[in-house]
Amino acid sequence: MTMKVVELELKRSQHREEEKVKAMMDAGGKDTDLLQESPKERAQARKQDRLLFVALHVLINLAEDVSVEKKMSKKNLTGMLSQMLNRKSPDALLLILAFLKKLSIFEENKNLMAKPEVSEEVNEEVSAKKRAK
Repeated sequence: MTMKVVELELKRSQHREEEKVKAMMDAGGKDTDLLQESPKERAQARKQDRLLFVALHVLINLAEDVSVEKKMSKKNLTGMLSQMLNRKSPDALLLILAFLKKLSIFEENKNLMAKPEVSEEVNEEVSAKKRAK
């Protein structure tokens, strides 16, 4: 159930992004207000980050059992985690990276993480965190 919640939230955020791009296209790219997040969007993102943080905490604790971790991997948890690398919450990002590190033990997860887009996202996040310090 927790993985379904994570999957649903990923679809919701993806849908929001698509709607934002569609609104920008409709405005002809002239409206610069669409580029900035409204307070409502920021509040939504914060709530979603908190929900994802709790859900991922539950999943990482359940993944202590290797058989459960393998089941999670079969349901594309690695792909979901790699999609979440663009989150703004530092706590959620650290948890996502820790979970990816834990999942990298298995060969199939390692191969999924070796894709260029995933490794680029991780490198960008790590370098952004170093600059923030």
